[in-house]
Amino acid sequence: MAAYLSKFLASIVLLWSFLPSAALDVDLSILTYDQQHLMGGIPLSDAELRGMHGSWLARYRRAYDTAGETERRFEIFKDNLKFVSVFNSFQRPYKVGLNRFADLTNEEFRREFLDARLNRDRRLSRPRYNPRYRVASGEELPESVDWREKGAVAPVKDQGPHGIGWVFSTVAAVEGINKIVTGNMTILSEQDLPDCDVAYSYGCYKFVSENNTKIIVSIDGFESVRTNDELALKKAVANQPVRVAVEASQISFQLYHTV
Repeated sequence: MAAYLSKFLASIVLLWSFLPSAALDVDLSILTYDQQHLMGGIPLSDAELRGMHGSWLARYRRAYDTAGETERRFEIFKDNLKFVSVFNSFQRPYKVGLNRFADLTNEEFRREFLDARLNRDRRLSRPRYNPRYRVASGEELPESVDWREKGAVAPVKDQGPHGIGWVFSTVAAVEGINKIVTGNMTILSEQDLPDCDVAYSYGCYKFVSENNTKIIVSIDGFESVRTNDELALKKAVANQPVRVAVEASQISFQLYHTV
C-alpha cells in the first residue's frame, strides 16, 4: 500500500462566489500608444488596425494557417477592440484590454476555456456547511492575511484550453492546507482529480505529487462557506487559502487585463 507522507484532519473550504457581469482592464501598450486617438472617437484606418493586429500577433506569438483564417481573426480582433474602447471610456475600477484572448469570440472563449459540464445549480447543490466558521459575537478576526507570504500558495499554473478550472483551484487549496499542516509545500498533480472523480461525486481525497503515482497527501473532506456570510468567509480565509468559483463567461472577463 502506498505510504502517506501526510494524513491530516483538514478540509478544503469552498466559496461559490459569482462576479458581476462587468469586470476588466486594458492589456497592452499596443492599445495605449493610441488610446487618446481611440477614446476621442476618431476611427483608425484599416492600415492602423492591421498594424495593431500584427503587433498583437507578434506579442502573443500567434499565427494562422490560411489567409481566410487570418482575415476572420482580424475581424474578431476589431470587434473586441471596439468593446475595449467603449468599456474603458467609462469610469470603472477595472478595465479591459487586448490580452491573449483578443482574437476569440466570446462563444469560442467559453467553449474552449470554461467548464461547460458543471452548471451553476449543480455546483451549488451540494453545500457542506460547518459551524467552525461561524463568527461568534465579539470574535476578532485579522483584517488581512496573505497566504503567499506564508508560502501556502504555489506558483500559478496555466490550465490551457481545457474547462477544468475546478481541478486547478481544488489542487491549489489542497496544496495550501497541506503546507499549513505539515510545513511542506508539495506541488500536486492536477490530472489525479479528473482521473478519479469522473462522476463529479466530490469523493477524491487522496492526491499524488506532480510526475508521480505515489499518494503523498490525503484530506478528510471539504466544506462550503455559507452563502452571503462575509464574516464566515473572512474567518475561513484567516485559517487557510479558500477556493472560489467565478462566473467567467462574460466578455469583460475574457478581455480582463489588470485593475
